Amino acid sequence: MNVPHITYLEGSDRGVYTCKCKCMTTDKLSMLPALDFYTYCNVNGLNYQQEIMTIDADLIYKMWIVDYLISNRDRHGMNWGFLYRSDTMEIIGCHPLFDHNNSFDKDIMTAPDTLYLFDSNMTMRQAAVLAMSRTDLHFTSPITREDFITDRHCRSFLARAKELGIKTIETL
Repeated sequence: MNVPHITYLEGSDRGVYTCKCKCMTTDKLSMLPALDFYTYCNVNGLNYQQEIMTIDADLIYKMWIVDYLISNRDRHGMNWGFLYRSDTMEIIGCHPLFDHNNSFDKDIMTAPDTLYLFDSNMTMRQAAVLAMSRTDLHFTSPITREDFITDRHCRSFLARAKELGIKTIETL
């Protein structure tokens, strides 16, 4: 999809199966967890929802859609955030999406109207439908069965994409 995200690879650490990724920050770029930004907004009398949308509404909307597609309800304030310049403290946008380890939860896959942890005033479906009207999310390469762990994951993903009107490029 046209959504920036962290790529994870299989690995091992002292014989234990792990997921690994490149370091997500550098000496010049740091990450501000959304939870810390929420605290900052509260302390300074700022409207958190307005502030985050001012910073990077496009990626936030894409995150809502992706979370719906992969049945990931676990988008709390430490599972997303912003990148900022370490020398100036200037926030430059949302960090690429990461931490999808709770995706394809079987209960969430069968309950699209589950409240969304990102904003408990919306269901996951409501967030995704709203986001579809405010951003352009599309697939950039074919979707194959091998992209998923199980047939059920694949079927759920494709059904939700179809429900949202996202054209999929399938080679199933």
